[in-house]
Amino acid sequence: MRDRSAPRIPAPKILNLSQKKAVVLGAPGSGKTMLVSYFALMLCETAQSDPTQIGL
Repeated sequence: MRDRSAPRIPAPKILNLSQKKAVVLGAPGSGKTMLVSYFALMLCETAQSDPTQIGL
């Protein structure tokens, strides 16, 4: 059963937060790997335009 009391944060906003770490929790098959893959693609796109934004 899904915890509806947890705050919902759009995926792109997580990448823009000042924190360096995030925890992705979810049931099997809920899309955790897909979300992390999406983050990796977003970071690659950002790194191509301005590597200093992600600390490279």
